[in-house]
Amino acid sequence: MHKQHGFGVVEAFLVLVIVGILVGITAFMLHGKQQIDARAAQTKAIAAATLKPAKVSTSVTPPATVTSYMVIKEWGVRLKLDAKTATLNYDIKADNPQYAYLGLKTVTDVAPKCAADEYSLAVIGRYTKAQHDDAVANPTDNGGGANDIKVGDYYYGYDHSHAACADNDDQQTKIDALFSFDDLETAYKTISVVPQD
Repeated sequence: MHKQHGFGVVEAFLVLVIVGILVGITAFMLHGKQQIDARAAQTKAIAAATLKPAKVSTSVTPPATVTSYMVIKEWGVRLKLDAKTATLNYDIKADNPQYAYLGLKTVTDVAPKCAADEYSLAVIGRYTKAQHDDAVANPTDNGGGANDIKVGDYYYGYDHSHAACADNDDQQTKIDALFSFDDLETAYKTISVVPQD
């Protein structure tokens, strides 16, 4: 009989190829799983770092307060305004430049006669030292200059209207709800020199 030599070698070679393929597939799968696990761990780390809750500050910064002024440019002075006097305006007559007649747009919108250039709500007078001293020495019913405020080289006095400027009771009721003469006097008491830039 004739012996076949080589079959064992072929068989062994086939077994080695199959084992090699199986080992290769297993290695490939293990390597792929390790990469997937590594990427998953990296993604979790990034997500954890990114999604950390932000520290919340408990201190609150209040909004900056803006101060408004009405500037009487002819005199170089200003009055500080508040919510009630925000629409304050003035009129200085060419023939009487020592008086600034005051009005409020909110009031004029209700009663046009109450405008600064008509009946006005109040007046600020500007006096030299000599005029002020004379008023103090010879007082009248409006205080005689004793309550004047000195700003720079001048004294400033205040008086409010003593007559209604409204056309009817309905207008006057609306005006009374908008302001009081105390509001205007409070603004007058803040009179100061306009700062130079």
